Amino acid sequence: MRNGSSNTESPPPAPSSPRAPPQRPDDGALPPGSQRFVITSAALALGIAGLYFGRSVLIPLAFAAFLAFVLDPIVAWLRRWHLPRAAAVTVVIVLALGVLGMVAAMLTQQVVTLAQELPTYRSTIHKKLVDLQPKPGSSQVMTKATRAIDMVEQEINAARIALEPAIRATPAATRAPTRVVVQTEPLPPLRALASLLEPIAVPLVSTGLVFVLLAFLLVERRELRDRVIRLTGGDLHLMSEAMNESARRVSRYLGEQLLVNLGYGLPMAVGLWWIGVPGAWLWGFMAAVLRFVPYLGFAVAAIFPLVLAFAVDPGWSMVLWTMALVLSLEILIANIVEPLAYGRRTGVSPVAVLLSAGFWTLVWGPVGLVLATPITVCLVVMGRHLGPLRFLNVLLGTEPVFNPPTKLYHRLISGDLEEAIELSHETMKREGLMAFYSATAVPMLALAATPSAREASAAQRHRIVTGAARIIEDLSRDIAFRADAQNARVLCLGARNEMDTLSAEMLAHVLREQGTAARAVPAVSLTAGHIAQLDLSGVVLVYLCTFNPAPQTFTRYVSRQLRRRAADVEIVLAAWVASDALRERDAVHDLGADDLAVSLVEAVGHAAAVHALALPAQPATPQSDHRDNLPPAPS
Repeated sequence: MRNGSSNTESPPPAPSSPRAPPQRPDDGALPPGSQRFVITSAALALGIAGLYFGRSVLIPLAFAAFLAFVLDPIVAWLRRWHLPRAAAVTVVIVLALGVLGMVAAMLTQQVVTLAQELPTYRSTIHKKLVDLQPKPGSSQVMTKATRAIDMVEQEINAARIALEPAIRATPAATRAPTRVVVQTEPLPPLRALASLLEPIAVPLVSTGLVFVLLAFLLVERRELRDRVIRLTGGDLHLMSEAMNESARRVSRYLGEQLLVNLGYGLPMAVGLWWIGVPGAWLWGFMAAVLRFVPYLGFAVAAIFPLVLAFAVDPGWSMVLWTMALVLSLEILIANIVEPLAYGRRTGVSPVAVLLSAGFWTLVWGPVGLVLATPITVCLVVMGRHLGPLRFLNVLLGTEPVFNPPTKLYHRLISGDLEEAIELSHETMKREGLMAFYSATAVPMLALAATPSAREASAAQRHRIVTGAARIIEDLSRDIAFRADAQNARVLCLGARNEMDTLSAEMLAHVLREQGTAARAVPAVSLTAGHIAQLDLSGVVLVYLCTFNPAPQTFTRYVSRQLRRRAADVEIVLAAWVASDALRERDAVHDLGADDLAVSLVEAVGHAAAVHALALPAQPATPQSDHRDNLPPAPS
């Protein structure tokens, strides 16, 4: 047995096995964030490589998918007439092929007619080019430049003539140059036939593949959607909503763009026909098709009729009329029709459209430029619903990445005071002073008072305090208050720090704008000595403004001090971030306060209610009643 003797020796410790040296975190291992970055970068690189090398299959599939978005509403309309889906798809595809055939026949006739008339315009083009050349003596600058070029040319000719005997005397000059003729072997008949048919066969095969895929996508639309949802393995509800919204947005966008482009191409064709430009319907159709290409389609479509008008008309009136038609239609469509048709319903920012156009052009060529916007719409919708793709919605979407309080907070900590003031003025003019303070300014101060904001530097906190004070000052200058701070009937007290004081000033501003004489008191005045010196004459209501979620101790202390000075004054705790315990019934009364307000709107409404209850008991008189500056009671 072991005893409690202190002389008992403990057995020597067993020899421990040698320990392995601790691994350092930087011994060849990447941090988790770097590993994620490397994996994401590798996945993006593989995805882009797959898009590039698989473009021969992916481009027809993409075209078929977006044609399916356009034609599926027509299939759904036929299905409502109890037509089988396969029959409805067949009817739609046959109609689409018929329309394309008619358009192709009309365009072929226009091209043939135009090709027959082009040689007759050669003299007109030559005459105009001669007229565009500068006349001798028309410009002194051009004349002097021409003379200088002639002098340089004469000097070069003189030097060449002087060196010609020496060149002939060299041995290399005595040898005649060897003439080399490269002859190619004739191709076999089959290869020659293949090279002859390739320019025609490749587009036909691609078109046929597009329509085959289109028929498959239209017939198996629901089955394919189920398989894609199952393949992703994500949340069924989120994936269903994402795919439905993608289909709805892309279908609506492509349909509206088709109507807008037809509304551009048809007036273009009619206008060119009226002006007299040959091939008017051909150029109108090209204008409608090329407007699917963002940014560049308008310019490319305008080149052909302008060049032809230059070649046809001996004068300049046809060129000027054509230019006026093109510019007027583009201004009308781009600035009036497209904003009304599209608006912001695509959800893609203009910068994202430009960047996606460049990316898909590099990957898929000119075809990618046509498909860039619909693909980007799908990516933005997927990013809105799926967490791993959320960055796509942030980068490419039009939705603000910050709410108004966070945006104002970011402007202030960044030192952009002028932009913050401008943002405040715009919001105030649009929504009103109380809406700006309650929905933007006070939540911004609450954000600045959170524990996470305490990590901000002293300079950033100083910018918030001084910037918010400057905003309040500027708004006070622009608003004609119906009451002032003299003979205040309502006191707004900041509880502990600068944020509380700023919220008290905002509440006092709103009350004065509503017609109630109110005054803000800074937080430094809420000590025993300062409370004893507060001017409480005529004060009927006191707000204790705080961003502390649990201000029980301080509220109890201030309420007790105020009751000693004015027992009848009503105290309202304006806790902008009140905790659940503070919202419980009778919790505020236990602290000595009369009521709780958790928003600026509630605080202003409480002032109006208190005045409405107190007004009948003591009629207002300009000489004796201390409530003469409050708004009249509602009937």
